[in-house]
Amino acid sequence: MKVRELTWADRIRAVKEYLEGEGSQEEIAKRYEVDRASLREWIARYQVSGDSLMWEQKRTRYTEALRSRVVKEYLEGKGSQRELCKKYGISTRRILQGWLMCYNVQEGTQKGGDKGENRMNKGRKTSLEERIEIVSYCIRNGKNYMKAAEKYKVSYSQVYQWVKKYEEYGANGLLDRRGRRKQFCEMSELEKLQAEVRLKEAEVKRLEMENDLLKKLSALEKGGGCRLSRVRQEKQYLAIQALNREKGYPIAALCRIIGLNRSSYYKWINRDPGAQQEADKQLIHCLQVLHEESRGIYGYRRMQINLQRRFNILCNKKRIRRVMAAIGMKSVIRKKRPRHVRSTPEVTAENILNRQFYANKTNEKWLTDVTELKYGNGEKMYLSAILDLKDKKVHLQNKKTKGPT
Repeated sequence: MKVRELTWADRIRAVKEYLEGEGSQEEIAKRYEVDRASLREWIARYQVSGDSLMWEQKRTRYTEALRSRVVKEYLEGKGSQRELCKKYGISTRRILQGWLMCYNVQEGTQKGGDKGENRMNKGRKTSLEERIEIVSYCIRNGKNYMKAAEKYKVSYSQVYQWVKKYEEYGANGLLDRRGRRKQFCEMSELEKLQAEVRLKEAEVKRLEMENDLLKKLSALEKGGGCRLSRVRQEKQYLAIQALNREKGYPIAALCRIIGLNRSSYYKWINRDPGAQQEADKQLIHCLQVLHEESRGIYGYRRMQINLQRRFNILCNKKRIRRVMAAIGMKSVIRKKRPRHVRSTPEVTAENILNRQFYANKTNEKWLTDVTELKYGNGEKMYLSAILDLKDKKVHLQNKKTKGPT
């Protein structure tokens, strides 16, 4: 989620809504468009200092005895970092984490350097064999955590936690399980069923997002709303934005399905509209005005003429046609009036031949048709061709008339 920067008043309002039961942490974080971890940090600070001290930007100095006591209680497992911050009035959890990083004690005392500063032993990555050797050395020396930390160049808290895990779980407690999931063969039957259910639910959710994404792309393609933009893949960006707002689908998942980089989507969101896009908006407004005034009878050619006359806009007719097609604007085609009126004939000739187009002798069966030909100044001529079905020869007859009949 893209984190939004909130004012101090908005942060206090969000914390109070959570404490008054107006929603869960996830719902309130989504409502204010912030990260859930940030909201938890604000709640902890509010519970420590309240309205007046929670948001003041000032440095609070803590005594050396307080720091030693807090670190010692944390290392002894007497509370989590948040609980200790709330108990001793520490404004943020980061302060306690800094004390743990640079704290090096032995038997509950804090040792200073040559200049009175805290000594720092930074932690480092170790293998399982190294951890076993460090724990065995520390136990042989009467659990002297400080001595073991200095000898093997690790932090005091690391040695303390390793010894504590060894005493509780044995050698298996020294395994580094960070980022490691339980193997399928190590799961119980219930855990296997739960894992399969989660996988099925995730697959159904992914297919649902993919289906909705295809539908949205198809709707945008039919609407033609992306033809004006000169941004590549604008249709895909619009589909992702619409689904994120309507159904709350995560941006990263939608970008992964459609094959886009998430950074390119956010770059499109924060882009500045160009001069061409602003000109298209003005042109669309003028076209809509002309379309309403003319009751929709203007096509792109007459639109070009009226744009120049009314709004003094010189524009190519091809561009006008493209813009009108993009916004779905079409001219009304008036229906032509019919010139021929169909009627039922008064006399219907009898079907004598009945499709028997052959004759045994001459002049037994004739076929004919009459065609009217106009020529000159109102003169007409009628052409009649007679076909004898015996020999299939054509005999022509014509009659000339003057003037209209």
